Amino acid sequence: GTERDPYILTNASELAFMEDLPDAYYKLAADINLTDSWDYIEAKFTGVLDGDGYTIRMSPNPGKYYAGLLFYWNSGTIKNLSLEGNLSYSSDLNIDIDCSLLTQVNEGTIENCSARGSLSGHKQRQRGTWTSPLMGSFAQTNYGTIRNCYSTVDISYTFDATGEGEASPSDYVWNCGGIAGKNEKGRGKIENCYFAGSLPRYGAPIAVESSVVAKASGISNCYYDKEVAGRDSGGGTPKSTLAMKLQAAYSGWDFNSVWYMDPSLNDGYPVLRNERRFSIPAGAASASGSSAAQTSGHTVTTAEGIGITFGDRESTAAPTTTPASTSTSTSTPASTTTPVSTLPPNNTGNIRV
Repeated sequence: GTERDPYILTNASELAFMEDLPDAYYKLAADINLTDSWDYIEAKFTGVLDGDGYTIRMSPNPGKYYAGLLFYWNSGTIKNLSLEGNLSYSSDLNIDIDCSLLTQVNEGTIENCSARGSLSGHKQRQRGTWTSPLMGSFAQTNYGTIRNCYSTVDISYTFDATGEGEASPSDYVWNCGGIAGKNEKGRGKIENCYFAGSLPRYGAPIAVESSVVAKASGISNCYYDKEVAGRDSGGGTPKSTLAMKLQAAYSGWDFNSVWYMDPSLNDGYPVLRNERRFSIPAGAASASGSSAAQTSGHTVTTAEGIGITFGDRESTAAPTTTPASTSTSTSTPASTTTPVSTLPPNNTGNIRV
């Protein structure tokens, strides 16, 4: 299993082979559906798993302690993989509720991956000490690097009411994040990722970061849909649903070889060019009708009736004026831009950008 001659995986039995050789190079050649009999790869993975754009669909797997995990610990590289699953876990013990579609711990690299579905945890009423949930789309705890990934996973965590004098889960940190449950400052890096799913009330759209004040944040150039997530803080830059569907909102992202936009795909949010569930011609520019086209005069109209009309971004010419010798001197009015946040309710006008 090397990069030039990888082990080819096409089903769950072959996927489980990674337990025996966790340092090898693997490549998917088909979508894989995991049943309730799946058990996560317990050996520390130090090899490479190249999903090649295929999808691994997780079983709900409610009986396992670590709900849905593909890996227990990743120290290698996982790339070009789509994940899908609706996972649910309930506990009445003094143990964490841990849910993830990919790995419990990441200290390696996860890149060019996507996740969709749901993660649901429920803590039953108990006496004694409550423990914090640890839930994230790609990793429960991140010490490594997660880059060029996105998630539309809906994450929820509920708990039974507590009696007088009993501890409540609301008294503890909820390590629930859209990309990773917790990101360790000084070690973990999350770069060029976005989240467009829902969260529990104490969750963070990208990741909850460790409270080491002396360490800088490891989250950079990440965005999340604040309307879907239900909050406008918590790692990353909050954007409206409208802005999340505009290529211009993703500063510094590579839409030539990594990302792609088409209003007919993924509800208008960016997708990865490697995803086989979408038919994206190699080298194709983002589709006409998306903000990526940015054609002069092209208008995108939202469901709320807000139109965004793109100007000519190629032109750098200054507004022209009539010669001084004419009897009337007028200047060509400059186009104006109205921030979406300043528009009155039910606005039906257009915005020039």
